[in-house]
Amino acid sequence: MEQELLVQKILKTLRDNHVDFVVVGGYAWEHNVMPVGTIDLDIMILSRDYDDMLNQMPLMLRQKNIFAELVQRDPIMSLIRTSYGGMSVELELINSKYYSTSNKDFLVYTKQYRSNLANGIYYAKPELIWYMRLYLPDWEVYIIKCLRELVLAYQYRRFRIKLSDIIEISEVFGTQQMIKPRVKVLMKYLRIRRFR
Repeated sequence: MEQELLVQKILKTLRDNHVDFVVVGGYAWEHNVMPVGTIDLDIMILSRDYDDMLNQMPLMLRQKNIFAELVQRDPIMSLIRTSYGGMSVELELINSKYYSTSNKDFLVYTKQYRSNLANGIYYAKPELIWYMRLYLPDWEVYIIKCLRELVLAYQYRRFRIKLSDIIEISEVFGTQQMIKPRVKVLMKYLRIRRFR
């Protein structure tokens, strides 16, 4: 609960500074579906702003008395450690360029078609979160996370994800040859889980 206060303070700071971003990962899932106990905050940044944000974001947060230190700089995903009043959150900044194609920016698409807006902050919808996980080179690691989220949501009748939405996203970005087989693996695990 205390960590949630810091997360909201970070998100409000980014929103108030007009940063172009979308919340993805566990916090987006929690916002749209239900709590799953995430421990970091994943923020996707518009590709053209990504490098500047690596320098500016810690300064923005410090102006709000949030300790912020860039501890890992990478062209795809960077890490900022934050803390405030005894609470801490690892802030992962994700460059939208990694998921984009030559004619479409992934963040722009996400905001227009695959997110919900609440209090001026965009939260990625579950199908987008799962697409991002299946897109990664180590996508197999995320199958268990997807299953856990789906089982919890199903048990509490909170949400039903349509795997066809993940395929739709892959068609927009021309990644269906990579994503379709991965969705099939996810479906296989879902069938196994359903009968236990």
